[in-house]
Amino acid sequence: MDFSAITITDADIDEIESILGNVSFDAERRDILKNLSTVDIQAFPGTGKTTVLVAKLAILAKKWPYSHKGICVLSHTNVAREEIETRLGDTPLGKKLLSYPHFIGTIHSFANTFLALPYLRSKGYPISLIDTEITLEKRFNRLHEGTLKFFERKHFGKNKCELTDYPKKIDINCNSESDSYKDVIKSVDDSFNYGYFTYNESLFISRYVLQNKCIVNALQERFPLVLIDEAQDTNSLQWEIIRNTFCRPESKTVIQKYGDANQAIYESLLTDDSTMGFPADGYLQIRNSLRFGGRITSLINPLAVVSGGAMTGDNRQFDKNDNKHSIILFDDSDIEKVLPAFGSIVLDAFDDEELKNNACYGIHAIGMVHKRNEDKSDPKKFPFSVKDYFPRYDSTANRFQKTPNNLIDFFRISSVEYSNSYISRTENIAKGIRHILHTFQPKLIPFKRTAFNSLCQYIAEEQRPCFRKEFKEIVDLPYGNEIEWNAVVDKIQDLCIKWFIDISRSNQLMWNEDNRTEHKAIDNVFEYSNEKTGRSVTIEIGSIHSQKGKTHLATLVLETFWNDPNISHILDWITDQHPKKAGKRDFKRLKCHFVALSRAKGLICIALPKKLVDENRINQLTKAGWTICKI
Repeated sequence: MDFSAITITDADIDEIESILGNVSFDAERRDILKNLSTVDIQAFPGTGKTTVLVAKLAILAKKWPYSHKGICVLSHTNVAREEIETRLGDTPLGKKLLSYPHFIGTIHSFANTFLALPYLRSKGYPISLIDTEITLEKRFNRLHEGTLKFFERKHFGKNKCELTDYPKKIDINCNSESDSYKDVIKSVDDSFNYGYFTYNESLFISRYVLQNKCIVNALQERFPLVLIDEAQDTNSLQWEIIRNTFCRPESKTVIQKYGDANQAIYESLLTDDSTMGFPADGYLQIRNSLRFGGRITSLINPLAVVSGGAMTGDNRQFDKNDNKHSIILFDDSDIEKVLPAFGSIVLDAFDDEELKNNACYGIHAIGMVHKRNEDKSDPKKFPFSVKDYFPRYDSTANRFQKTPNNLIDFFRISSVEYSNSYISRTENIAKGIRHILHTFQPKLIPFKRTAFNSLCQYIAEEQRPCFRKEFKEIVDLPYGNEIEWNAVVDKIQDLCIKWFIDISRSNQLMWNEDNRTEHKAIDNVFEYSNEKTGRSVTIEIGSIHSQKGKTHLATLVLETFWNDPNISHILDWITDQHPKKAGKRDFKRLKCHFVALSRAKGLICIALPKKLVDENRINQLTKAGWTICKI
């Protein structure tokens, strides 16, 4: 697509700076804002990548000349959409971006909206729910006793009830004519007929649909510009769908991918976390981080093996801590002294006002491995996980189940997971109400684009404004205690009786204590107090993966074990010794610890066992700029 009719000028950028507020774009960022050709943007941690993307969208929304062609923004999460809602939601530009013909959402939601769901409806399948956990549970519970015994012998779990491709394929390591194979396929067929699908299956179906060139051409015509945020988090199947839709040789779609290849880490260490060719040759960079200063930058740049150590740090707020970034060395018998030692360094680095003003960022101790499943008796594997430093660590704490059973938990998740975004809160509450309606009548509310839209579609068009008003009243109600919650339930029961069915008999409406956050979070918090001064600090314990995308005030990275000690295996990079090319495991370690060490604004520390660090290595670490703290 030729965008020569659209020109982004410095005046346009100046205007959007004033609209966004507290934003200033330098020459590097302005070049990216003006660029409307296919290119990748490699942006280091804390560089405001998503803000640049949102600014470009806002400028384009004002200048966009097409009424039936739009901009497509895809991401691993809804961060871009939520930033538009936060910064531009009440402006004409924001409203324009969040409506037709544009699309801003996750890759999954794009695939569902334009590919999987239209195809499934065309084949006569209802759309009740797309959720892996619930769908696999239903399928597993329908298996015959003989199949269950077969699963037990093979040590198979419920995940074997998921398709491995479409048209329907499963992998249970037996002949397709066997009773067990036929039983699983029948369970999948029944699931499809009831409208239950997994997240992966929607992507498999989307990939299948893209064999139709007419659909591909239509999508390319609809979206002449595609922007991909957090490109490094896009897995191979998602890339395949994007590539088959917009990157064919004949395609004229302009694609810009934004991300940081150094931060491409997925939930499992066994997952392939290659960056799928990102960034491509000729990429642009946003190098200057606004999160931390020059010393932290120099300490973590050697780990940026994907894009090279080109990052700079422009935040001088905590330059006073340049000599406090520490390697904490400990004997195995003293491992429980590591967190107190870190706490002491933190209190020395920050005064009470700084701790108070930055409380929203927190003090964190994180490790690459946080679940213990190894034999503790092997000293070579110690410390194995985060739990070795903090014995009461609970790896399941703060993990929300994907689909809660009780309605109150949908309300709670809407507040915590989506940072109180009004649109996301409305959608999550709609999911909860629809979930309860389905327990009474499974096919009552067919799934549309969103749960809220699904509820609205059930109601006659002329009555929807009244329904929306009543629903908004529910969303705005407080629910912090049992009395307030009971008032919310009364409203919901009235709403459902009026518009849908009576759900007053549902136990899912009952109040329960919030065991997902307050109770479990306590398990993963270490309180350090200095007996002499009386000052104290709270340290949150967790995995590196759980902190991706977040900002800390101070971070301690803990040595853990995955086939070998993790940090110790990448000390050649940490000490900038220019080692040979990294193997697959070390490549994962480097990216994981680059993520970990790039969270903090003001202080970074690493905990290492003394047995893994000799005097020569200590000298190298000191020369690299680390302070050595021996317990």
